[in-house]
Amino acid sequence: MNILSLISNKRIVLALGMIVVVAAIVISGTGAFFSDSETSANNVFTAGAIDLTIDHAKQTYNGVDCKTCSVTIFSDASNLVTAPIATTSAALVTAPHPAWTADVDGAATTSKWIWATNPTTVEDTTSGVTYTFRKEFNWMGPIAGATLNLGVAADNGYTVWLNGTQVGGDNSENNFQAGTQDTISGLTLANEIEQGVNVLEFKVTNKPLAGDPVTQNPAGLLYQFTINGNCDANSDFQKMCELWTATDLTDQTFFNFNDVKPGDLGTNVLSLHVTSNDAYTCLFPHGIDNQENTNIEPEQDDNDSSTPQGELGALIELFAWNDTNQNGTFDPSETAISGPTTFNDGFMAQGTLAAEGTNYVGLAWCAGDLTANAGYAFSCNGAAVNNVTQTDSVTAYMTAYAVQQRNNANFSCTTEIPNVNAYNPELPS
Repeated sequence: MNILSLISNKRIVLALGMIVVVAAIVISGTGAFFSDSETSANNVFTAGAIDLTIDHAKQTYNGVDCKTCSVTIFSDASNLVTAPIATTSAALVTAPHPAWTADVDGAATTSKWIWATNPTTVEDTTSGVTYTFRKEFNWMGPIAGATLNLGVAADNGYTVWLNGTQVGGDNSENNFQAGTQDTISGLTLANEIEQGVNVLEFKVTNKPLAGDPVTQNPAGLLYQFTINGNCDANSDFQKMCELWTATDLTDQTFFNFNDVKPGDLGTNVLSLHVTSNDAYTCLFPHGIDNQENTNIEPEQDDNDSSTPQGELGALIELFAWNDTNQNGTFDPSETAISGPTTFNDGFMAQGTLAAEGTNYVGLAWCAGDLTANAGYAFSCNGAAVNNVTQTDSVTAYMTAYAVQQRNNANFSCTTEIPNVNAYNPELPS
């Protein structure tokens, strides 16, 4: 290879090296540019909900109203402590102070001394702390004519509220003794009772006693509140009927009768509530079970053979309507939903329900032929209910069902649940 060729080759190599360097500079230069970035946080999809609750606001049996006959609530561990600490169950005072001689229930077997802790903490003996105790109870029915009585003892001072209204209080230091315990009764209490859920609330202060040991300055609350209504609490109907405010159903019953006779007539008013979303609702009995029970002589005389199948369900008639004014009567402005049909045939009540709204449904039943004319009282002809029904029984589930309206325009209860009597959701045990 001559010298000229070598020089030419070197020039080519050097030239290629310069191209690589220049390219690197160019590439490096194109990476330096202005930029900006924006980020939206917390993007999320959350499924909606349909939460259905039912209440039972009114029931009658042969013209008698179901109502709360009596209520007794008292200080025990079911009371809640709501302040100044996080809500928790009250603690039973296992060793009441010997000076606590108050007896608010006459026998000291029901009401118990309670406090936020057991025993009283050192801090509570010296700081003058005030705790709030809360107890809820239900009252359904008239309060007029009822006798109300609240007995209270506390170490030391207390004030008491019923549904947010102060109805009593005592700031004396020795309210815990038999001679100084308080009794509150009469119109003051009656005026504050509400239909449905009621709240009794006590604020109890333990006055400080600096320097003394805990055993010399404990704290506690003892009370009993009774309401005796103006109804026959001993009647079978009053003992077995029940009313309740909106709740998830567990063991509640709309019908509970153990001595049905031809011509017996009853009504119910219940309501359906949903939260969060508009819904379609369905209400229907199912799982209907007729039992012969004992095939006694009068049944046999009327040619009732001894079989497991009872006849009562075929002779009780039901009628359902939209009871918009919740009075338990079928008024001219209201619309029928179903019936009269036999209990065995059941019914299917469909409605639409706005979120946070309420549907009121009236039910009437008759042991016989039911007449339901708008604007007139229901009537029941029991002539068809003869001896073959004696000792027979019919039981059933009553189910309320709710499903979203949105994206569900063609929903129908009868399409969704075509075989009502075979409907078998997760039933309460």
